[in-house]
Order: sequence, then structure tokens, then C-alpha cells
Amino acid sequence: MMKTPDQSDRTTPRNGFTLTELILATLILSILAVGSLGYQYVAARDVRNAEAQAAAARLAKLVLDGWKGLGGSSDYDPTTWWQTSPAMTPSPIGPAAPDALDRSFRVLGRYQVQIDDVHYYLTCFWSEATEDKPRVLNVAAAWRADYQAGPLDETAREVRYSAYGSR
Repeated sequence: MMKTPDQSDRTTPRNGFTLTELILATLILSILAVGSLGYQYVAARDVRNAEAQAAAARLAKLVLDGWKGLGGSSDYDPTTWWQTSPAMTPSPIGPAAPDALDRSFRVLGRYQVQIDDVHYYLTCFWSEATEDKPRVLNVAAAWRADYQAGPLDETAREVRYSAYGSR
């Protein structure tokens, strides 16, 4: 028996995709794209945080090495020794000196430096040597979580470096 044109052969596969398959594939690709964009945002934020922390560590270490190189002088002023760009300026803002029960720390000064749109605040502090403890020079570098200028709060991040001497 011969088939008429309006009868179809249901056993032969058809070429192409159905509308449902196309919508489902588009939905899956959209979900994957949104997920990868979220990952990219988190990765970029983490890179910026790591760069800020590395810059703060280098800055604190540079100031501490300069101070230590001058014998831990109690009149050290890093702004006079800082001859490169960006400029370091005195600041009323800076990380607090530690509250140590067994030591008395004195603040030498607070300073501000801006590097790559991040405002860093440094505090230099020290304690004299005692009979059983060496002299301690400290530099703390802190920056706000939003990288802007302004007072440091509980969300501020910080690095500290110390050097010990006998003076």
C-alpha cells in the first residue's frame, strides 16, 4: 500500500533539534556563563587583596630596614629618607601600637602613602631594651577594606614587621 503525502513515516528519525532542546541548552549555557562570571569577580577581588597586602608588606619592610639601618634612632623620620614616588607624608591616622603587658611601646610617628589607588597608613613604634629583652622596632602598615583614605575601622587589614637590636 502506498502512503499518501499527509501520512508520515514515524520510524525514520528527523534531522535537527526541537524547540524544547534548544531552550534547555540555552538555559544550561546561561547558568554556566553566570557561574563563570561570578568566579571571575571573586578571583579579581582576591588578586586585588593579595596585591594590596604584598605592597603593604614591602612598604613596611622598606621603612623598617631604613630605620634599622640608622641604628633604630628615636628621631628617625621616614619622610626625609623616602626620596621616591609616591610621596610619604605624616598622618594622624595609623595602626595602633600593641598593648603589651610586659613592654612599653612608644610611637615614633604615623605616615600615609598612596600606591595604585590604595591608601596605606603606617605606624612606627619601638620599645627600649631591658635586662632580659632586646630593643624592638616595629612598623605596622594598614589599609581600609575599600582602599580609600579615611579612619581605620575593624575591617581594616594590617601587616606588621619587627626587628630586634641591643641598643
